[in-house]
This record gives sequence, structure tokens and C-alpha cells, in this order.
Amino acid sequence: MLERTDAAPAPDADPASRTALHPRAPRLHGVDLARGLAVLGMFAAHTAMPPDLTLGDPTTWAGVVNGRSAILFATLAGVSLALVSGRTTPPRGAALATARRRVLVRAACLLVLGGLVQFLVTDVAVILEFYGLLLAASVVVLHWRARRLFLLAAGLAVLTPPARAVLVALQSEGLLGSGGVLGQLTVSGTYPALVWSAFVVAGLGVGRLDLTRARVRTGLALSGVLLAVAGYGGSWLLAPAAGTPGTGGSGSGPYESSLYLGSGDGSTELPGDRVDPDGVACSGAPSIGWSCYGSLPGLAPGEDPSVVAPEDLTPAGLTSGDLWAADWAAVRGDLDLWTFTTSSPHTSTTFEVVGSGGVALTVVAACLGLVRSLGRLHWIVRPLTAVGSMPLTAYCGHLVALAVLGVVGAGEEFAPSGWPGSGTGVSTGVSWTEWYVFAAVALVLCTVWARVLGRGPLERLVARVVRRAVPGPPVA
Repeated sequence: MLERTDAAPAPDADPASRTALHPRAPRLHGVDLARGLAVLGMFAAHTAMPPDLTLGDPTTWAGVVNGRSAILFATLAGVSLALVSGRTTPPRGAALATARRRVLVRAACLLVLGGLVQFLVTDVAVILEFYGLLLAASVVVLHWRARRLFLLAAGLAVLTPPARAVLVALQSEGLLGSGGVLGQLTVSGTYPALVWSAFVVAGLGVGRLDLTRARVRTGLALSGVLLAVAGYGGSWLLAPAAGTPGTGGSGSGPYESSLYLGSGDGSTELPGDRVDPDGVACSGAPSIGWSCYGSLPGLAPGEDPSVVAPEDLTPAGLTSGDLWAADWAAVRGDLDLWTFTTSSPHTSTTFEVVGSGGVALTVVAACLGLVRSLGRLHWIVRPLTAVGSMPLTAYCGHLVALAVLGVVGAGEEFAPSGWPGSGTGVSTGVSWTEWYVFAAVALVLCTVWARVLGRGPLERLVARVVRRAVPGPPVA
């Protein structure tokens, strides 16, 4: 028997399995495997709700799923875009126009589905609407080759996180409006498209590579590891200087001599050179009462500040200029070093984007290599690849189950045997029972469905809508 060459189409590329918009191309089951892991990781984040990962604390290691599963999912969205639009050969001319229209229709389907599932009562921050917007935006670079895409992804990873941080700070202090639905999807949401576009663009670049070649997979894995080390390692090195949120670095307040003023539902910071650091900052008027922050001499706890004579308050007679300066001081306080250097999940900093993006690339490369190395034994991972072949169905299905069953996540129990923290006698505050059930049901149902009926029901529905909206030959 002849030995398979590195570019052979099986087993990772199964000619019998086709993509939605490029049916002549063999399917890469390694991508399905990575997508299956991403889906089950999001299941864990939504049901077990493990604490954030801390390398020095084994009881938190399961927290690797937090944030990183969704980022892997977004990166694979970019990979999938490449696989259905020419793979290593970007579409041109009429083929590009067709591919763009089909991606836009698919994005519209995801926006509709994302809105529908949010009628369900769950605690999940649904990703589908963000995902749809990211797909729609990606049509601009659908014809780019891998090198240009990687350069763009790098630029987005460096520039968009600090830009978003400034916008969020301005919004939080009332100096910038929310932007409505668009603002939530692009800036202030859990998966801000402004920043997360880096993952989709990077994934599109990955999909433009020849993933059947061992050399490409190795390079992808090494790049992922280096990015993960740079992102998380850089954040760790800066942690002592960054301090904790709101401290402004080195564990001390950003304006040590400043005080606060504002009205009940919020506060802004008045620069220290405008107040007596030993006094109290207040706003208001004798006729409407005062809102004060700090200690007011002679005022009993809970006593109305309006009973105090205005001349006893510091400062007195605040002007609009004072309030404007206070707002900008508060913005500067929000933009402390921690805001830019943390790599915690869902912080959308450059360090998180680089670190978690590196993890995503490493997982994709590892899954491609694993399926390849398994050869005829690739059936071992078939349940996971089945979940990954119908991620939309699995994701929406688990949201329905969460709503129907009323599963809200973490419970107080000990870590199950074999999981971090088991046998330590220390309560992790995490319940894995729901995740075991959700994962088992998804693995079984998706495997049976894929075996008997092929494409998942929602994937079939979206593909049918795309075909009817944009008829024509597949993108070659």
C-alpha cells in the first residue's frame, strides 16, 4: 500500500462531506473537531461557570473555557468563511460578488436567530448577533490573501482594544452616548465587534492557507504558542505595576488627592487641585439638597447634607467648567494601566486578544494534526466532530434547554473526581453536573443526526435560505 502524501485528502478531508457554499471541496474534520471543542467549552462557561483561570491554582484550571471558547468560535468563523469562498484561492470577479452576497445572507440569518433566542430567559450573553455583524463586515476583505489578512489582524489586535477602552470610558462617564444597538454590538457588548474583528480576520487568513500540509499546521501551532506566551506573559509581567481595577497602577488610586462629587446614581472625580484633600466634595444647592462624598465634620451618619450650611462645604459654587473637568478626570481614572494590560476574559484588551487568539490558533492546528494522525481511527473523535459540524444547532439547542430547565449555572459542591480541586476538600463553588448532561446529550444527538440525516437542522435551514436568496454555481 502506498503511503499517503502530506496533501492527501483523507481522513481529515473527507470527499463525502461538503461545505455549504463550496460543495465540491472536501471537508476538514480537524476544523469540525476544534469547533466542537469550542461549543462544549461555551456549554461549560454557561452551566458550570468556573472561576477565571489562575495557573498557580489547580482548582481554577477549568476556567480555561472562559472567554477562550467564544474566541475560538469566532476564529473558526473566519476559517469557515475561507473554506466556503475558495479556500487557498480567494474569489474574484463574479465569484467574489456571489460569495459576498451569500455571506451577507448568512449574516442576516444569524442576526435574526440571535434576536429570536434572546426571547428565551437565560443568563447567557448570546454571541450570534455579534457573529452575524462580524461576518457581514468580513465581506470587505473576502478577496484578500493570507499575508494581508494576518497583517490586518495584527493591526486590529493592537489598535482597536485601546480605542474601545476610551469609547467605553467616555460612555460610562456620560460624555458619549451608548450608540444604541450598533454601539452595543461594536463597542460595549460582551463580544465587541470592533475588537473581535481581529479574530475573524485572523481565522480568514488561516483558512486561506493549505491546512492539509504538515508544515503549515506546524507553523500555525508555533505561531499560536508564541502569541499566547506574548499576550499572557506580557500581561503577567505588567501586573505588579498595573495593580487592580480602578487603582491606576501600583495598587494606589489614580488621583490620590481627589474627591468625588455627583448625584446618588453615580459619581465623577474632581481633580485634587480643586479641592481641599481633607474636606468633602459636594454638588447641588441648598434648595435641592447636596450629594457628598467623603467625611463631613459634624454630620451624623445618614443625615441629610442639606442641613449643613453651604459655606461648610468644600468646594462651594461648582461651575459647569468644574463639572466638565471632573468628568474628564473620571475618564482618566477609568483608563488606568490595568484597563490596558489585563488579559482577563472578556476584557477585550490587546493582551487578551493576542493571548487568547494564540490559544485559538494552537487549538486549530492541534485538532487538524490530531485528526490527520489518527488516520483510520478518526472515528474516535467523531462525536466531537459531529457537534462541530452543526454548531448553530448545538448552540441554539443548549440555549433552549437552559431556558426550559431553568439551569442558571454554578452550584456549591465539590469538584467531581478527576477535575481540578477534586479530593482537596475545598469547595470550588462550581457544579459540573449540568455540563456533563448537556455535553453528553449534544454528543449523542449530534452523532446520530449526522450519521442518519447529515447536516444539522439549523445549518440546513440557513443553507436553504442562502441558496434561494443567491442562486448560482458554487464559489470555486
